[in-house]
Amino acid sequence: MRECLTWPFARSTLLIMSRRLTIGRAGLALVATTGALLAGGGSAEAATSPWTVMPAQTVADQNFILNAVAAPAAADIWTVGYHWENVGGALEFRALAEHSSGGGFTIVPTPDRETGAPVNDMLQDVSGVSSSDVWTVGTSRASGTPSQTLIEHWDGHTWRITTSANPGVYGNDLEGVTAIAPNDVWAVGARQDAFYQTPMAEHWNGATWTVATVPNPTGCTGHSYLTDVTAIATNNVWATGWCGSGGSTPEQGYIVRWNGTRWLVKAAYGDIPANTELYGVAARHVGDVWAVGTFRAGGGALAVHWNGHTWTQQTIGAPQETANLRAVAGTRGRLPWAVGAGPSPQPPFAGPTSIRFAADQGQPVPVDVSYGSLRGITFAPDGSLWAVGTQLPGKNDIPLIVSQPAPAG
Repeated sequence: MRECLTWPFARSTLLIMSRRLTIGRAGLALVATTGALLAGGGSAEAATSPWTVMPAQTVADQNFILNAVAAPAAADIWTVGYHWENVGGALEFRALAEHSSGGGFTIVPTPDRETGAPVNDMLQDVSGVSSSDVWTVGTSRASGTPSQTLIEHWDGHTWRITTSANPGVYGNDLEGVTAIAPNDVWAVGARQDAFYQTPMAEHWNGATWTVATVPNPTGCTGHSYLTDVTAIATNNVWATGWCGSGGSTPEQGYIVRWNGTRWLVKAAYGDIPANTELYGVAARHVGDVWAVGTFRAGGGALAVHWNGHTWTQQTIGAPQETANLRAVAGTRGRLPWAVGAGPSPQPPFAGPTSIRFAADQGQPVPVDVSYGSLRGITFAPDGSLWAVGTQLPGKNDIPLIVSQPAPAG
């Protein structure tokens, strides 16, 4: 975490920042492993990357973080996150959305919750069912007040803030969103009613956002959060999370599922390795669900697969077995891909990581960017693959957007 970001925040907001923050030169404990970003062992120079860096819009002397990407239609790519700048002498986070209809990306205005005092607005995820029906979610926080959920909707012309639920007395945060239909959208995150946060889900029925009860896995103590969500159908929605931070037990990744009636715990202690955090989930069909994250103790990439009956941990090839995975994408007919941050030629810096899964093994695929991280990934309707994050070529973080044509498999 950068020194400039150490002003007072509620525990909930600080946690989200720590999960999403840029991987920079200020010191990275995430990975300290030497080695190049390569596939299958040789040198970085010998490996050919399939990824192409796409141009993105920036503003001088501002820092940009992209957290997620969605492709609701062909040649229609949205990416969201936040940028931070000095506003009246105070450091302030502002919501950020960039769009491409082919070629480069340009910033599209997103409203912030300005109240006269600095308000920090961060967008964490994006999902859409069409070019005129896109949702993005995140968190707003004004100094000295509980954090609030931030949900914005794109109608094909303008982003507008939508009224959303804030059931937590001491704070509410959203991390993931999945749009199934115009009247069927899920957002997940956490609420805080006491000292510890608990998992939260909100549902859009076409008119309002309402809160749905999410169980905490048995044995979880301390904070508990949902980090991502994906849907196969209206009665088959999956979300990842982790718990235990600050409690009497180590961190534990877990997975919950909406069956059309209620949320149920589908994997936790005994199913997911201990001392782990899960950050991303993707479902190709009912018996093919993937989740990714990291081992909390000592670091290391974590990927698990559901075959309809059991969860299996996936082997990840060197050198990216020490990576920190943040997102995964999978669609019918395409092999799953995950992204995050992993070893760089010059530790303790980190470079973007991408991993392709096949035959119960993750094979690292190089990304030709020296420093930074990838935080979101998606398949477009034409099969092309898109991933986003941040890079640090100079004194400021800038958007990182990479793409490749439809990968084989």
